[in-house]
Amino acid sequence: MKKRWLTIGILCLTAGAVCVFAGLSFFTSDRVIYIILEIIGAALILTGITPLVRVYNVDKRQENRTSGGRSGFIPPKGWILADIIGITRNLRGSSNDEVEYYVICQYYDGVTRTNQTFTSRPLKEYPGKEIIGKKVKVIFHSSDPEDYTVDLDSIQ
Repeated sequence: MKKRWLTIGILCLTAGAVCVFAGLSFFTSDRVIYIILEIIGAALILTGITPLVRVYNVDKRQENRTSGGRSGFIPPKGWILADIIGITRNLRGSSNDEVEYYVICQYYDGVTRTNQTFTSRPLKEYPGKEIIGKKVKVIFHSSDPEDYTVDLDSIQ
């Protein structure tokens, strides 16, 4: 499908460029033909740009998926300190009375200029709202941005 869109885009751009240059040859002799060819050329060029933009956007979406959906975030070796921004609970849990809580923390990545959000392992007890605003270590186990652990024992 990508190859087809590229082919259509290139053909339309080429045809548009041919129309524009053909119109320029009529500039001095016949203004009506000149205007018609220029309008057709402009329309073809715009039509040719659309598939190329579509292919570019598809490539960008695939790039974001392969980078873990984290906007190009590459985890450092070892760990980072992130700010605890909240505590949530699993509302989709089973029908029994067990409630699981998760600590949500956020790290600002200066390289990609984006905030990265991390979630702790499930907790059986509410950790208390006093931890919000404190720092916690996020340990990375590999270069995969999804392979991490929020070290709740390191809350500062």
